[in-house]
Amino acid sequence: MTTNNINELARAEANVERTRERVANSVVALRDEVVKKTDWRHWVTHRPGTVLGAAFVLGFWFGSRR
Repeated sequence: MTTNNINELARAEANVERTRERVANSVVALRDEVVKKTDWRHWVTHRPGTVLGAAFVLGFWFGSRR
């Protein structure tokens, strides 16, 4: 291998590692956002009327089914 090929390979490996780190960071951020958006405690605390309305509608819908 020539020096040029070795340098090109090192740059490619560094690029792959940077990309891997960015993807890992994106996955962690996405996971945190999904956890936050689906936390029922957050919804009850910040939107009690919406949660109460949804509970009423679902209860009525399930209760009226035979």
